[in-house]
Amino acid sequence: MRAHRWAGLALALTLLVATVDVALLLWRSPDPDPPAAAPSPTERPTESLEQQVARVAGVVERIRGLTFPELPLPTYLSRDQLGERIAAFLDEYGDEQAEVDRRILELLGALPRGYDLRAGLTALLSEQVAGFYDPVTGELVVAVAQDGRRLSPLEELFLAHELEHALADATLGLPGEPDVPQSEDAALARSALIEGDATLTMQEYVSVGLSVLDQIRLAVESLGTLRQFEALDQVPWALRRSLELPYVEGLAFVTHLRDRGGWQAVDAAYARPPASTAQILFPERYDAGGEPVSPPDAGSLAAPWSQRARTSFGAADLLFLLEAPGDDRTAALDSPREHVAAWAGGALTLWTNDQSDRDAVALVLVARTPAGELCDTVTAWYLRAFPDVDPAGRSRSDEVLAADGVEQDAVVRCEGEVVRVGIAPDLQTARAAAG
Repeated sequence: MRAHRWAGLALALTLLVATVDVALLLWRSPDPDPPAAAPSPTERPTESLEQQVARVAGVVERIRGLTFPELPLPTYLSRDQLGERIAAFLDEYGDEQAEVDRRILELLGALPRGYDLRAGLTALLSEQVAGFYDPVTGELVVAVAQDGRRLSPLEELFLAHELEHALADATLGLPGEPDVPQSEDAALARSALIEGDATLTMQEYVSVGLSVLDQIRLAVESLGTLRQFEALDQVPWALRRSLELPYVEGLAFVTHLRDRGGWQAVDAAYARPPASTAQILFPERYDAGGEPVSPPDAGSLAAPWSQRARTSFGAADLLFLLEAPGDDRTAALDSPREHVAAWAGGALTLWTNDQSDRDAVALVLVARTPAGELCDTVTAWYLRAFPDVDPAGRSRSDEVLAADGVEQDAVVRCEGEVVRVGIAPDLQTARAAAG
């Protein structure tokens, strides 16, 4: 599922999503060996903006145990200016790519039919992003209420977040997009490492870099993000979770690394970045290595069908579907993360019909053990996502579901460690797509 194909932009720019990071400040994971707090007067009336930046950078260096070879010079933009920059960056997420993603997500029930995905993402990111760091140009941008003055406590935290990205890039090197085909899931996993690192650093900064009075001011200032939380509630669940994952699950992943081996273990992960979102959701898999497993090919469709896209389908993609089948959170499977633990690999293929505006999709998943549990999970998800289907006759022994629906039909087949799903306008095409 490509709710997060735009994650390539997030990975390229290390976007700072303000609403999510502010929420994570409420959950503090203490450093087992924190640096001593810097002497911090209650007020700094004579501190210039340049002095504030240098001080923040010094605290970030102490938290991470790394040193800037050269201190970056931040660019400060208003919220509106930053929103315009993000909208311009999203031009790289073109209409063709957005259309492919929309078709896939609609077939999976993750988007309402007719949803304008590109416009929705542009509005979402323009509203939520509070800064970014561009490793190609070295540009570091933070949104501020007023240019040319000292930063507020919340803006200071956002600066610390972006400075950590610049520090990691200068000393460790940020991992770029994987140079293998169908690697969107791996790109999201790398983004989770990068953002989880900066988010954990930002959490530590609250107690190490802010005075008690500034911490109180931060709490009051953070209340101003409530409107942005309300905006997130209006976004389709799969898009919202794609936006949140690098920060929420990324924070848990990086905390696992630090607790296991200190900040040195986090540093080492930049040289061996996680290969899948399963390694983010289940960090012990990162420790063990060896995943993901490449799935077998899907089926094939003859003309007038043509293959439009083939992408990875990660553990995070499956999690988002199970958390809100049909974009309905009340239909969620019980303990969806436990069900996702059966995932070992996956891919998705989209076909379009050259003679009509109809689509077909095949999803092929590999289970860690014989696929009974994963098979049951996928079947339960489809029936909850599309509750108005009627059962149809099964055509072969490994076909556990044949569903006749109003907008589309579907089959689920399970054999050995492989689960195959075909979704198409009719059952014959769905079966051919599944393979």
